[in-house]
Amino acid sequence: MTVQPIDTDLTCLADLAAYGLDRAQRTVLLMDVIRKRGNIYLEHLRSGQPPVLAFDYDMILDGRTLDRAANFALVRILDRRGTDTPDRRRNIRGTERRQKSRIGQEAAAAVRRPIVIIDPRAGHGPGIGGSKRDSQIGMALDAGHPVYFMIFFTDPMPDQTLADVRNAQIRFLEEVQRRHPDSPKPAVIGNCQGGWAAALIGAERPDLIGPMVFNGSPLSYWGGVAGINPMRYSGGLIGGGRLDQFVIE
Repeated sequence: MTVQPIDTDLTCLADLAAYGLDRAQRTVLLMDVIRKRGNIYLEHLRSGQPPVLAFDYDMILDGRTLDRAANFALVRILDRRGTDTPDRRRNIRGTERRQKSRIGQEAAAAVRRPIVIIDPRAGHGPGIGGSKRDSQIGMALDAGHPVYFMIFFTDPMPDQTLADVRNAQIRFLEEVQRRHPDSPKPAVIGNCQGGWAAALIGAERPDLIGPMVFNGSPLSYWGGVAGINPMRYSGGLIGGGRLDQFVIE
């Protein structure tokens, strides 16, 4: 039997102590991050859960005011929010900078195709689709397009159905087209669940929509290539889209 030198044993103990200290420090840091995240969420709740858009915007239409109310709204993105005033309310109008931005944007985008982005409504926070400055919104703004965003409010309206949401979003697109009569039909970008909403709108009112982009929006779990996508078989065996239609409400 080989006897380990004493200094080797001491080295192992020192390594174990260093590991324990590092683990304890990382645990404290993790708990601090969780605490800060919780405080941010509670503050967001107290402020009424406003959209987390990283851009200045104007409210165009509020779906909660329609005859069949829905918890969606149409906003027009004005520009990239200034870094000098990160805490100001996004819906305050009348500042000189925003007026200049609006005038410049409307002049540059007079006949450009409007871009309409539908916020994903699948458990995310309102405005999550535009929470980053380098995003679809930012790229469209840089290219000079007028950009609209369909945001949602956390709580659905009483007796709201998916048909109400679809009809509200159709009304939003009608308003976009009314504001840009000389432009091509709006390009609609649907992210996640927003892609399904865009598909429903396109099927109902193809006259309102130009190109459509679905990001992370599989329209049918039974679609795909034979022998590669096995879910297409189970989807067919349980009734395909009829089961979804049955439980959709």
